[in-house]
Amino acid sequence: MKLVYLAQSEVPSQTANSVHVMKMCDAFAAQGVETSLWLPGWQAEVDTTQAYEFYGVQRRFQLRWLPVVPWLKSSYAYAWQVWVHLALGKEQADLVFSRSLLGAAAALLAGRELVLEVHEPMRHSGRLQGLMFDWIVRHKRFRRLVVITHALKDWHLQHNLLPEALILVAPDGADVPPELEPQVLGSGQIRLQLGYVGSLHQGKGVELLLPLAKALPDVDVHVVGGSGEQLQAWKRKAEGISNVHFHGFMKPAQAHGFMLGMDALLAPNQRVVKGVGGSDIGRWTSPLKIFEYMAARRPILASDLPVLREVLDDGRNCLLADAENVEAWCANVHRLQAEAGLAARLADNAYADLQGRFSWACRAKGLLSAVMATEEQVS
Repeated sequence: MKLVYLAQSEVPSQTANSVHVMKMCDAFAAQGVETSLWLPGWQAEVDTTQAYEFYGVQRRFQLRWLPVVPWLKSSYAYAWQVWVHLALGKEQADLVFSRSLLGAAAALLAGRELVLEVHEPMRHSGRLQGLMFDWIVRHKRFRRLVVITHALKDWHLQHNLLPEALILVAPDGADVPPELEPQVLGSGQIRLQLGYVGSLHQGKGVELLLPLAKALPDVDVHVVGGSGEQLQAWKRKAEGISNVHFHGFMKPAQAHGFMLGMDALLAPNQRVVKGVGGSDIGRWTSPLKIFEYMAARRPILASDLPVLREVLDDGRNCLLADAENVEAWCANVHRLQAEAGLAARLADNAYADLQGRFSWACRAKGLLSAVMATEEQVS
């Protein structure tokens, strides 16, 4: 099978969506699918070798930056180039898998079979996007809609947008990691080391980490992520809290080594989470960090939110606490310290879940199987 993957991601960059698309293309390629990732060409010249290394993926799929069109807005230019290459060029594609709504429409207009993946309701992105989505999912060459949570699937069903059989829930994932040496952090004293890896956007939970660190002066809290003014703003807010340590952005492979050096990993998502575009994605999110924490085989402390409970099971593969209750989070930290064997049991169960259900390889295999089943039904 030849698969073209469409994404308007910046590669390489600090964004979670860029990690997602690079990891998925790598996973598709590992399944024996000839995969090509098409990206917008408005970026400066990119060293492709550096891009693969940045995400820790093998060079077994093609990276392609489509040419810019100076007189078109970047998103429309991307869609135009997708149509040109698929309809007028000599591009072979048995299937187009798209994270781009405009790219998906262009692929259908070019006569290709399509799988579309969304991480929030397209109607929340504007009227035009909603109308385009409705057209796409009713098209005869549309094969599947991939969503990352059951909550997002339920939203589409409640709005009668397409049949349930065409919606596939596939949470985010992580690689089953190679053996790496943990990054040694801390003060040299015997202190619990708690780590957070992720964005510093509103609702991701850094706002809970500061009072948590203040309430646990004998524990070190490490924050990986962010850069520039956003990072400096959080550092200013943390002034006077000596046990909070900001490390800034790390490449994915480096961040894994950091996680291995922690005693526990934190996912303090709030009920309202602001995405890159400013919309609230809290009800739908499937945080990459959860699965990367599982891969690090460290105990997870997370917010007790319905969407996280789709993956996390309190007392079995994590400990959950109310998203805004600092005292409850402190109690879970103390429980980890007090109960012999609890940390190892939580970490081992989460790692087993990753291996069996949530690796990128499992995700790619499941998606391909579902699409092939749909093809058989169509034929």
